[in-house]
Amino acid sequence: MIWAGQSEQARLAGRSNYVRRFAHNGKSVDIGVDYMIKSRTSTLVYLSTGQRIILSRIKVCDLLRPSTRRRAHAILLVDRTENPHITDTDVSEEVGLTRATVANIRKKYTASGMIAALTPWADEVELIRDLSRTTPA
Repeated sequence: MIWAGQSEQARLAGRSNYVRRFAHNGKSVDIGVDYMIKSRTSTLVYLSTGQRIILSRIKVCDLLRPSTRRRAHAILLVDRTENPHITDTDVSEEVGLTRATVANIRKKYTASGMIAALTPWADEVELIRDLSRTTPA
């Protein structure tokens, strides 16, 4: 795989995004990554210290479903302030989720917040809110 310069369409539109070029059946094929660059930058996760404390509590709380605890662990790992170069594949291998699930959790967190990204179950929402209200010991 070779990173090429600007694509002709990007050059005409005045954009400076790159295209990915690779050989397929003896032909050189260009694939635009314009949309990928936009989606990556819009879904980066930066957690505050308080958010990391809350997610750490959720990760070890036995009253929550294991899937919710894995999601909390995934959000902690995709945090760019702690792990600036980690990928969704690295997180998925460590947490035990698929790469697509990790990407969806990250997108949901940035779009809708912590509770929406952690659980779809109403019975866990109040417990998560209680964990986020209590002060650390």
